[in-house]
Amino acid sequence: MLRHATAPDSTQRSDPGFRGYHSGVGFRNICVALFALALGYRIVFGIVGCGVTARLAPDRPMLHAFILGGIGVVLSSAGAIAMWGQGPAWYAIAVIFISLPCACI
Repeated sequence: MLRHATAPDSTQRSDPGFRGYHSGVGFRNICVALFALALGYRIVFGIVGCGVTARLAPDRPMLHAFILGGIGVVLSSAGAIAMWGQGPAWYAIAVIFISLPCACI
């Protein structure tokens, strides 16, 4: 679960387009395409994280994947509330809404 939470951030740190974000320039200067790229990272890592969780579950793998998806919804909601206004609103909302569909896949 820790890797599921930290993978998007570590991937964004390695992406040259996000260096401004980590150097203190702020979210507003990142173009929409990079937010879409970050959303793509989160979708891929969400699917992989829930898939690994389901594979490692001793029984009822979908339940374990949905629990992880629910944790993703809660943490994404907290992040959206804390960072509201720092970036595009569609990104914060999309991160919340992709958690459970990623758990289904």
